[in-house]
Amino acid sequence: DSHISPCTEIFNALDMAIAKGFGDQLVGLEMTHYAFVFFEASRLASILSQCRWVEHLSLPGCKLERFLFESCTTLKHLDLSRNRLDNTAATTLANHINNFQNLEHLDLSCNAIGIEGAQSLSQGLSECASTVLRHLDLSFNVIRAGSVTELTRTLLQGCSTLRTLLLRNNNSEQSVTAISPSTFKTNQLKSCALQTLDIGAVGIGVDGATRLSGILCSCPNLSHLALDDNALSQDGASYLASGLGECTRLRQLRLGNNELGDHGVTVLASALGDCRELTDLELNDNGIGVSGIAALSRALPRCWRLERLDIRSNPGILVEGEGRLAVVMATMLNAVD
Repeated sequence: DSHISPCTEIFNALDMAIAKGFGDQLVGLEMTHYAFVFFEASRLASILSQCRWVEHLSLPGCKLERFLFESCTTLKHLDLSRNRLDNTAATTLANHINNFQNLEHLDLSCNAIGIEGAQSLSQGLSECASTVLRHLDLSFNVIRAGSVTELTRTLLQGCSTLRTLLLRNNNSEQSVTAISPSTFKTNQLKSCALQTLDIGAVGIGVDGATRLSGILCSCPNLSHLALDDNALSQDGASYLASGLGECTRLRQLRLGNNELGDHGVTVLASALGDCRELTDLELNDNGIGVSGIAALSRALPRCWRLERLDIRSNPGILVEGEGRLAVVMATMLNAVD
């Protein structure tokens, strides 16, 4: 039948396999950009409820508006990115998160989840004592800058197993109410297992940098930190520096486009001297001049593993400043050789 949709063909095949007793052999399903209508999403949920061992479910770009897969309790990997999930859908997932005790990877990026939905997820994870979640992606949603750093804290408080937390580009212009810090729990954050934190392109500003500093002090295993395009300014750099001093295993640091200036870079340079494992440093578009370059040239020799330094588009850097840094880098490379 030429009028049968691709989804219907797939679902019919799955139904046939289940009828023949092969349902328990289905351990993974990936359907990308299938643009489900609601009855198709409901049918898929019904089919999956008959498959007891599904561990991997990937449905990016399928125009899902609701979370319907609470029966898939054996999931380890769930990708619902690039859909239309909102606060209600996130809350529904949060209410069932305790059922997913094997879930390690959750991708909810590129949806319409605001702070209310994200906070529900955080609360659900905190009440799930047996969670093994390691990777959570909430990038490109509508959480808003004023709440991202406090959300980071509560997620790390509630889910001690998290290794990767991605919150990039949540500075939406949509009319979404930002939750004040007082709304979140303010218990002292214990030392956590986080290794990768991406809060780039959010615009957390100086206030966010203040809160983030305390979070970083509890992340001794952090190896990748992205804070580019956040309007930190030189004041935010001062707060950030106090937290970075505790991240001695840091390997990648992205701080491009933050208006740090010479003073901000100078303050950060003193902290970077303790990051002996740093291999990748981005400081592009920060208005760094000769005094900032001088501070870097004094600090970077202690970062003897450094392989990549991005200082592009810093119009205040003079030729002699670049030359000074080039000499330092050449000395470091010779030392490694």
